[in-house]
Amino acid sequence: MIISTDRHRATINGQTVVLGGRYGNATLVRISDEEIVLQRPEGTETIKLYSSVRRTKRWTSAQENFKMPGRREEGTHEAN
Repeated sequence: MIISTDRHRATINGQTVVLGGRYGNATLVRISDEEIVLQRPEGTETIKLYSSVRRTKRWTSAQENFKMPGRREEGTHEAN
């Protein structure tokens, strides 16, 4: 599954489907981290997503280099 500011798509049984696109007789109507939702003529199907991948937030290099005033990094403490 790919979710970004400009792309929303899911791969279902090897077929890539964009948000609003068709998968068989269903339309992909919602994508989130936890599930995708297909709307079929006979009803709505929700497919729960379970990932063994642990997600972490990545910071840009500018944010990594930013240090808050008065904050000390571990391992850099000075003894008085």
